[in-house]
Amino acid sequence: MSVTYTIDPCEKVKVKESYEWIDFQYNCRTQADYLNKRLMLMMNAIEEKIAYKTAAESILLQGNWASDVTTTGDVYRAGVWKSGGYDINARWMPDMKMATMQTGYCSPILVAGAMDFYKAAQVMNSGCCTSAGVDLASILANFGEAYEWDPYVTTAFGNNQYSLVTQLGALQLLTYTAGTAPNFEGFINMGGTNFELHPLTTMRYGIPVDLLLKNDCGTLTMTMTTSTKVVAPPLDMFPTSDPLSGVNYVNYAEAYTLS
Repeated sequence: MSVTYTIDPCEKVKVKESYEWIDFQYNCRTQADYLNKRLMLMMNAIEEKIAYKTAAESILLQGNWASDVTTTGDVYRAGVWKSGGYDINARWMPDMKMATMQTGYCSPILVAGAMDFYKAAQVMNSGCCTSAGVDLASILANFGEAYEWDPYVTTAFGNNQYSLVTQLGALQLLTYTAGTAPNFEGFINMGGTNFELHPLTTMRYGIPVDLLLKNDCGTLTMTMTTSTKVVAPPLDMFPTSDPLSGVNYVNYAEAYTLS
């Protein structure tokens, strides 16, 4: 097993706003209140950009299901609905649990993306019994993972039926900012004649960002940047002869209706 993770500090996610001095002169709020609101909106905007970027990178980190799991092109297909799309297939969740067990999943599991996985889990949460007498709520309690609809993931897939299956800790978000790099410490603690660099973290997700404040002859520019990259475990954790060869706990699953 060998892997080196790197991140390019020149590849940045950026949000930028500019204001004229007159914007502050005729503002009915205090300058601090106005700037704080603008900062919150910039943080929301950069987190939104990071969410799309993270989803797009995550689906490219796909590993294998275990070799003894039945897949179609290394995509696990789960028939969540019976023919007609109204009655739920009571076996889909235990079958999917079995597939993750065969693949060596050993931490809390997230299935994020497809609406049908989310809707089927919600139906089972409120369900009673199938025509075969199977208690759906009991199945969810015993086999339920975290099934979430995630529009960022489905957008990245370009397919509303696909979900990303992963476990806690398998995907990690690397970040880099000048404000948190030790070798830049001297630089960030001093301001130029017309600029200042401040290290911040976003309010919702705590992502480190750099905030550059610059004054160009009365025009204030605020630029918020960060560098991010999603990484996963290497694909050579298991010998090629092992059923888990190529497994890194990042997998694809597709929800479909049984014929």
